[in-house]
Amino acid sequence: MPFTLSLPPLGRPLKSAASFRLVTLASAIAFITSALPGFAQAEDAALAQPEWIAISNGYAKKALDELAKQSPEGAGSLGVDGLDEEIFDFSNGFRDRARKASAKLLKTYEKDLAAAEHPKVKQDIQILIKSVEDSMETDRLTSEVMLPYHNV
Repeated sequence: MPFTLSLPPLGRPLKSAASFRLVTLASAIAFITSALPGFAQAEDAALAQPEWIAISNGYAKKALDELAKQSPEGAGSLGVDGLDEEIFDFSNGFRDRARKASAKLLKTYEKDLAAAEHPKVKQDIQILIKSVEDSMETDRLTSEVMLPYHNV
């Protein structure tokens, strides 16, 4: 029987660190993508956008791609295509893999920030960095103070 991870209905507590981490990262990505006009619009509409938006969208896509690897169901709920057959990987070491991937993404964003030239692109990268840092801290604290529980 495959394992799946789904978010609880509104008002119900999250039962695992993975769920809480997913909600934190998903919320940040949703905020960023809603702040970037035309993130999911057709190509012809994208052509009319300022160049910095396309650049920022590329940085946000890195976070979405990482979310798709760690939690395909969560990424699918945000509109990432092609994940219908994918499920959350609860095999041994899934938390360590997620932590390493987040640390790698954070380093990538820090390099991207140093190379970015447009102030709005820099601002978006700073938001993404803060989101990844917050997610990593949430995961650390959740691992320290909560008992592991997975409602599968």
